[in-house]
Amino acid sequence: VTNPWVAKYIFPGGYVPALSEVLPAVERAGLLVTDIEILRMHYADTLLAWRQRFLAHRDEVEEVYDSRFVRMWEFYLAAA
Repeated sequence: VTNPWVAKYIFPGGYVPALSEVLPAVERAGLLVTDIEILRMHYADTLLAWRQRFLAHRDEVEEVYDSRFVRMWEFYLAAA
């Protein structure tokens, strides 16, 4: 389940399928699943790196978008 705020403001129209939805299509394509790794902790490290880079270029981002956009993404990257 995606957080409603994230679905509305960060990834509108986005959808992350469950593993149970992906594997049947993979198997129908003739591929074999031999290992599955949950990347939850890797994603936390990735978000940290994204946030650091985002904040380093915050003013540039605000010039292209606006302060509301910057605040929402800063919140998402910090909270996720």
